[in-house]
Amino acid sequence: MTQTTELPDTKPEVYDALRAGDITEEEARRFFGSEWDDVRQLSNVEDVLRSQPEPEVESDELYR
Repeated sequence: MTQTTELPDTKPEVYDALRAGDITEEEARRFFGSEWDDVRQLSNVEDVLRSQPEPEVESDELYR
């Protein structure tokens, strides 16, 4: 017998739960339906951005 996970109600909550590992990709895919490919692309972009080192910029250079 499998235990069902209660899904959050909104897209941002489901996305956050997916990224946190609180729900499976299958559960998220069923929730997002036809938007699933877009969700996966966003997730992949976030992973790439997280893997990049932070640029070394002085705070006074940020507003030039």
